[in-house]
Amino acid sequence: MFLMRGTAFRSQRAMKEGPAGNRLSLGVRALRELINMFHNRDATDRRDKVYALLGMSSDAPASLSPDYTVPWSDLLRRLTGNLFGGRASVEAWDDSDVFVFTTKARFLGVVDRTPNRPNTKDWAGGGEARIQWSPAARHSKTERLHFSYVNYGASARRTLSGDNLCSIEGVSAPMIVRLYGNNLVLVSTSVTFQDDIHLHATQPLTWSPETAHCYHNVSIIWDWGSSSADLTDSQQWSFGTQLPHGWTQTAETMEGAALLLRDASRYSKAADLCHMAIEAYTARKSSRTLASVKTLKSIYGLWGDKLGVPAVEDFLQRGLNYLDLPEKRVGLVGKIDDSAFDRFLTRRPHSKQATGEVALKVLAASRRLDRFKLLLDRWGGDINITQDVVDTATRNSRHSHEMMKLIFSRQQDLDSKIST
Repeated sequence: MFLMRGTAFRSQRAMKEGPAGNRLSLGVRALRELINMFHNRDATDRRDKVYALLGMSSDAPASLSPDYTVPWSDLLRRLTGNLFGGRASVEAWDDSDVFVFTTKARFLGVVDRTPNRPNTKDWAGGGEARIQWSPAARHSKTERLHFSYVNYGASARRTLSGDNLCSIEGVSAPMIVRLYGNNLVLVSTSVTFQDDIHLHATQPLTWSPETAHCYHNVSIIWDWGSSSADLTDSQQWSFGTQLPHGWTQTAETMEGAALLLRDASRYSKAADLCHMAIEAYTARKSSRTLASVKTLKSIYGLWGDKLGVPAVEDFLQRGLNYLDLPEKRVGLVGKIDDSAFDRFLTRRPHSKQATGEVALKVLAASRRLDRFKLLLDRWGGDINITQDVVDTATRNSRHSHEMMKLIFSRQQDLDSKIST
């Protein structure tokens, strides 16, 4: 009942907006905050999850005035239009507390730390979360400021470490979104910055023409079901993540989610979703297939820059025959595990000669005589042994003699084939 504290002496004011003017309201909080706090409360009629809050809202529009002839699904569409500036499309069902909105989102940072578990029964609560900012959102005054704090309002869902702070197109305040499985789930719509980082970020933290390229088309699940207050943190991750009515993402939103996760440096999951999007595009013979392959290439490019070997091993594990391993990653073939190297040898890259020459030179400089021999055995007929490879092999402190014998033997085989 903390919302009602002090309202006994507060003058009621008439909200005059549109044809539903003169609706009285206590003006306790913004509708966004009230929805964030109470959307999972039980109601005999689902529509009262919205209508019951209008009398306490300071900014409820006339379009949401109580009208029980309006179906639940239509009410959710109207509400979402109000909360997201009319830029989100909504899939909702009259018999479900779970609905999906599709919008454009940008990754700002990841929740790095939250305080001790708040008192979930004290709705005046909420908390603060430390955010590890993405490079584009860091403070321009000091490049060392990788972390800052945000306040998240009292919420029906708890914010956890690993959640994502995102900017939504058409919304002035950021939101907290959780990745669960292959889907994005809304956790909190009520987040405010503690300091002026949003004024001095290297790029605006809300949508602008300057940052439009950072926003990706995604679908976000919002569950208005039963309370999660008594669940443990591990249970919180999976709460409110059921898919409504067999709903599945489109190829476009899977690719958008992949880009969002790429920006969040969650490369493995980004690659998962992008690969799924490519399969969906291919199945319907979409012209977007080639563009999504380029998206996947960008994911592996950034992943390889940061982690190298794990990225190459993941790439080879997936058997992505429609995408060549980037040439600068071929240089890691001496370091990947044996199963990944075997997959490398069984691939059929579009530029086998160039790829093989790079790999052979790398292996000539390594201690992996076994892989040098395997590559010559499997790909020898497709590779030109360049002077660089010979020079590198002669400088090998451990296997120079053996490598030169293999090169000489392979050259003799080629000469024999030519003479016959």
